[in-house]
Amino acid sequence: MNNIFSIFLFIYAIFGCLLICGFFFQFKKEKKNFTSSSNLINTNQITVIIPFRNEVNNLPKLIESIQKQTILPFHFLFIDDHSTDDGIEKIRQLKKSIQYSVLKLPAGMQGKKAAIRYGIENSASDYILTLDADVKFESTYFSSLEKLSKKDLLILPVIMEGKNWKEKLFELDYAFSNSLNTAISGLKRPFIASGANLLFRKDVFLTFDSFEKHKHIFSGDDVFLLRDFQKNNCEIELITELSNAVYTNSPHTIKSFFEQRLRWIGKGRIVNDMLSNSLTFIVASIHLLFFIGTIYLSAKHEFVFLIVFFILKSSIEMMINYPYFSKVKRINTWTFIPISSFLYPCYIASLLLLSATFKIKWKGRNIQV
Repeated sequence: MNNIFSIFLFIYAIFGCLLICGFFFQFKKEKKNFTSSSNLINTNQITVIIPFRNEVNNLPKLIESIQKQTILPFHFLFIDDHSTDDGIEKIRQLKKSIQYSVLKLPAGMQGKKAAIRYGIENSASDYILTLDADVKFESTYFSSLEKLSKKDLLILPVIMEGKNWKEKLFELDYAFSNSLNTAISGLKRPFIASGANLLFRKDVFLTFDSFEKHKHIFSGDDVFLLRDFQKNNCEIELITELSNAVYTNSPHTIKSFFEQRLRWIGKGRIVNDMLSNSLTFIVASIHLLFFIGTIYLSAKHEFVFLIVFFILKSSIEMMINYPYFSKVKRINTWTFIPISSFLYPCYIASLLLLSATFKIKWKGRNIQV
């Protein structure tokens, strides 16, 4: 049995080495994007679309981020998805010198995807930048966009921030996904994107958008958009530079954390991307095998070997993910990996169980109608 665990750790280490190579290729590709292109983004060509629904408590930090920008885009377009709070009054606190509009989503239309498309229909620029209403960013955010090469789609970084140990674990789970996405992007292509910070060409979106096929699903604007662009061989680039990042809070409760993750799992299942599904299977299998191995060693009372096995697995995970966590300056979160390594198998099992029984809601609505 010890040989089986040795083989498991060896295979895991090989998988880790491939991912580390992926980080190297991805960061090299990004460096070339920043230093060798003369065809750069112009913020005067960007309309920022921000869908919101009952975000009165989150909008102030977004508005503060916009107010302190050194340069601004062509226009900000806030799309109200039938809010019942006073969020619009918060938006109206923006300086008069900032070009912005607030549009209410018409009756009969609802959901983030519909809001983004309604915003695009009412925009007059070459590029669309989607932001979530609960993000914040540095004062140089828009000026940093002008250092990027023009692509059909730029997947920009979204950093989740946790305040206490529990939220740090929630943050870590999100960072794991981004870390894997970064490595796989270097080896092949990105498999996830976040609509909280996504920049794309308007004409390409209008050409390849498949909204009619999934308009009954209120979430998933980002993964469906990414899949449409990938299937049509568009130019897609993942960016990890913190100068291009936005920041959002980690979920505050276990319930909100699981609801968020189940919503993301549901989106991925509907999109049915072979690469994403394969990676999900590999990662879940690794953690479930570790869980089975832990139970076996505990039953055999081989606690010394169990501790050694756990330390080796955690060490491999820390080495695999260090390049990403170092790049985005989340080393404090990275140190929680041993705790996560111990809890992750139970977390995966819980997700599998809940995904089969839990009805997913978002903003008070069922995800799928």
